[in-house]
Amino acid sequence: GPSTTGVDNGKAKEETHSNSFQVIQTIS
Repeated sequence: GPSTTGVDNGKAKEETHSNSFQVIQTIS
């Protein structure tokens, strides 16, 4: 899941994007 720490910020963005994509694919 997304992290709010500066060190993990890049990873958080990637995970958020992936999660959003999965949700869209599931709903579609």
